[in-house]
Amino acid sequence: MQIRSTSTSDLHAIHRLLSSSGWVHRIGGVEELGRLISASQRAVVAVADNEGSAAFFAKLGFKVSQTAMERPRH
Repeated sequence: MQIRSTSTSDLHAIHRLLSSSGWVHRIGGVEELGRLISASQRAVVAVADNEGSAAFFAKLGFKVSQTAMERPRH
């Protein structure tokens, strides 16, 4: 998994991810998200390959399923 600083070319993908995860009310549009990221002291993205991402998410408690990585609720 590669962790790197965000770039302007990442904004649309970051916005789609956060919006689909229920954060649209906090981030506004793409332009507003860009302003929020610019004002941040540190903004990074994780770019996962298939091999590294499974191990990373397993350490967070996720399990592989047929449809997605799932985190069992206990």
